[in-house]
Amino acid sequence: MLALGFAAAAATSGSPPNRRSGGPDLQKLSTARERLFEAELELQGALAREASRPGPRPVSKALDRLQSVLVAALASPDEDGLCRLHHAVLEQDEDRVKCLVGAGAQTEVAAGEAGVLPLHLAVLAGDGSPGCMRELLAGGAKVDAPDTNGVTALHAACGLNQPQLTSLLLDAGATPEARGAHGASPDARDERLRTACHAAAARDASEAIEALHELLRAAPPSAARQPDLAGRTPLHFAAASGSAPCVKALLAAGAAPAAASAIGWTALHEAANASQPAAAAALLAAGAESTAAAAGGATPLHLAVERVGVGVGGCRCKWCRRRRSRQLRTLRTLLSELNGGADQGTAAGTTPAHIAAAHDSVAALRLLRARRSPLWRRDASGRTPLDVAREARRGASRFVQRLLLLGQPAPT
Repeated sequence: MLALGFAAAAATSGSPPNRRSGGPDLQKLSTARERLFEAELELQGALAREASRPGPRPVSKALDRLQSVLVAALASPDEDGLCRLHHAVLEQDEDRVKCLVGAGAQTEVAAGEAGVLPLHLAVLAGDGSPGCMRELLAGGAKVDAPDTNGVTALHAACGLNQPQLTSLLLDAGATPEARGAHGASPDARDERLRTACHAAAARDASEAIEALHELLRAAPPSAARQPDLAGRTPLHFAAASGSAPCVKALLAAGAAPAAASAIGWTALHEAANASQPAAAAALLAAGAESTAAAAGGATPLHLAVERVGVGVGGCRCKWCRRRRSRQLRTLRTLLSELNGGADQGTAAGTTPAHIAAAHDSVAALRLLRARRSPLWRRDASGRTPLDVAREARRGASRFVQRLLLLGQPAPT
């Protein structure tokens, strides 16, 4: 019975107490449970007798009124906006969750401005504690219910690298490819139209790769190609995170390396901009175009040279040295696969050499010169890289000037 179930849920916390081993409080609780059981039997008998004879049914009506009161009490929030079910999930108390759900607690009660649902909180327990999530799903929780921002439990599980919970949600019917608030179908994307595949691909971790494989196993082939509101596909996110295994998994699932975002960036642009050499190599091996021009004409090579030019500000800490190494390896990777186009200009005629000169980057100019990239091409304003270097705020170093002078064409 719902009323008795609510009483049991309110009284239950953890495993049932043992009357012999507990103190006075546990003995009182055990006695209360016995009385609840006796009352439930009496109530079932009264309902059976009432159903066997015609006429009004006052017991049933009173029970219906009590049910509405108890359901409202279960959903009432505390000062933090959390109801009893939220607290039970946060405390990972599977027994209390089961009792509350059985007593009629609503599984879609939203908490706070973010509209967090109990199923979202169950994701925080991690792969090692899926019990609360199982109880909520068994109790009828909507697996694709979003919060205020349109984020579903599947988004959260993928974003937190939880492959087992991802698999559990998919088995319960979660739809990783459904469109969200700006699309045609109910929300399984967030407000930026990102799917759970976007969330999994954005994380460079072994658990994220497992979660991504689970998603691709359950989703149709189009899921690997779905863009978000900015036109970025899961492959863009995987390239930016530097996860070569995620890149390869998405490519095997049908992702298009030539797909461009709203600003014309391909996944290779993302890898170059984030200085991710492994992801760039995987994309190039799959046929990505290193000379693909985005809006304004910037190619991945332009972005890679920009990253090397910006550098790490002269810092010599371990993290910055690693970042510097990634920047140079990314540029080498792009240049090694380049068949012409090292002097390709943007809409303003800016070549990679112009960018390197503007940043006074000896390392970038050496790599470009080693690939026989012409260092004397003029931009739309008629300036050569040497002119750009001399106009730079700090002026050109003698090393950069020497490299550029060596690259000047012989006078005719």
